[in-house]
Amino acid sequence: MNIINYYKNGEFSQPLDKSKGRTIIAIDSQLVSVHQIIMPKISNAKAIKAIPFALEPELLSDIDELKFFPKKSKKDNAWDVLVVEKKVLNSLREKLEKSQCNVVLTIANFMLLPIIEDKVSYIKNDGIVTYRESDIKGGCIDEDLFNKIFTDESKLEQTDFRDLPNNMSFNLLLNDNFKKYLNPWKPVIFIGLFVLAVSIALDFVNNEQLKNDIDSQTANNKELFTNLFPQVKRIVDIRTQAQQKLEDVRKYNLEYNQDFITFLVDKTNESMRASKVTFENKTINIKEEKK
Repeated sequence: MNIINYYKNGEFSQPLDKSKGRTIIAIDSQLVSVHQIIMPKISNAKAIKAIPFALEPELLSDIDELKFFPKKSKKDNAWDVLVVEKKVLNSLREKLEKSQCNVVLTIANFMLLPIIEDKVSYIKNDGIVTYRESDIKGGCIDEDLFNKIFTDESKLEQTDFRDLPNNMSFNLLLNDNFKKYLNPWKPVIFIGLFVLAVSIALDFVNNEQLKNDIDSQTANNKELFTNLFPQVKRIVDIRTQAQQKLEDVRKYNLEYNQDFITFLVDKTNESMRASKVTFENKTINIKEEKK
């Protein structure tokens, strides 16, 4: 991973080159400030909205000119907040867009220091100390001031910058310019959402039409059943009840076809006159009258 530093004077540690592949931009920690603030017991969403106003007395710039990156601390109701001027981010963004460099991450350079549990990692350079206490809590200050703040040497560990940050999800520019990165995709997203909405609407219309057709057919079936079998006062399961009634009709028809009159009709014709009918050995015999 290619790491390029971005200094206070607006210069880069090396030329931006898109051919170098995936790049991390490490902003000089002197361009950011980090604060910790205790918030009331409210939801995270409300706390995030209230944090800029709660920090306003500590800040030198107007909160409208600043971008806030809050993260819940391990302490109860405590928040670590990284603050950077919007103009710094906007200027950096313009330079990166012109270069077309493949920037995958933009962080404060103290975030390249390792996180050491219960200790502060730091590195010195020409009387300036860059240090890190936790995920987004760190900074860059004068060495004398650093020594006054961090007096317990057992809690300090001098180290070097890492090739990769611990947290690859934290991104200063992505959070600040999400809409900017989204703009080229807006037409595609809009078309996709439109097609999805139309598809859902058509499914709804088709389902409603199908439901209406089913309701209409059900009503017609009930009306036909009632006309055929008026003695049935209550329809519970029209299919089962219809099958039962049809079975009753089939049995009745079978019994009707096996009666004596039906038998005579089948065995005689209009020109025949029967003189005698006998039943012997389960057989019916018809004797025709002599002409």
